Amino acid sequence: MPRQPNRADVVRALIAAGFAFTPGRGRGSHDKWQLGRHTVMVPRHRSDVRPGTFASIRRQSGGWSVAKFWWYADGMRGPEPD
Repeated sequence: MPRQPNRADVVRALIAAGFAFTPGRGRGSHDKWQLGRHTVMVPRHRSDVRPGTFASIRRQSGGWSVAKFWWYADGMRGPEPD
């Protein structure tokens, strides 16, 4: 299994998928990212994203699999995973 993602991995994947940062719309220590009807809240801390938070981010972004998340985070190299 790939390593546990950090905030930079999450942001890189969201940008690659077309999500846009919504400035001033996050609550507390979270940032809001949107793409169509999907809204993803991303914590601002720099440490690794905890497994439950990672699952929530994948669910909020449209039900991405772990493989699809890493495909986006790694620059969409190779064929798109199912």
